[in-house]
Amino acid sequence: MTIADPPAPPQRPAPSPGALVERARARDEAAFEALFKLHRDAAYGLALRLTADPDEAEEVVAEAFAAAWFGLPDFAGRSAFGTWLHSILLNRARQRRRAADRRRRRVLTVANPEAWERAVTRTFPGTRIDVERAVAALPPRAREVTLLRHAAGFTYAEIADATGVTMGTVKSQLSRAYQLMRKRLSK
Repeated sequence: MTIADPPAPPQRPAPSPGALVERARARDEAAFEALFKLHRDAAYGLALRLTADPDEAEEVVAEAFAAAWFGLPDFAGRSAFGTWLHSILLNRARQRRRAADRRRRRVLTVANPEAWERAVTRTFPGTRIDVERAVAALPPRAREVTLLRHAAGFTYAEIADATGVTMGTVKSQLSRAYQLMRKRLSK
């Protein structure tokens, strides 16, 4: 005779993201932790592409989630939590990039970076620049809209909301980014 395992307790359905947001707005740390688990991988992927540095990306994600926790009471819910979080992340990455740019300007660098890059390319003629490098070489705003569109899957309207520009500007920036990438990839 075998003894059967007792029946498992019925599984409660996972709370919806909207319910988690509401609970987190009420300062429920467990709900915020669940939101973190839902969004951390996508946030890290975007941060890594924006910064091109794993350590920097982790710091940007940590700062973005901390800002989200403190900003949740003011979250109006006009966009999805993920969209709002990505806009915070984007702003943190911009702030860090501006600070790094200020530090770099204080340090003597290569006089002509374009000439240096051409010399490196001539030295290694067999190398091809892949799409990730082409995206990384885009100007900051063009890189941001490209990553939000293709890495994060945002719509034009969500990108406009996250970056604070019009939808026409988003489309224009994407078009310019594609031109720059085509040019870079054809070298």
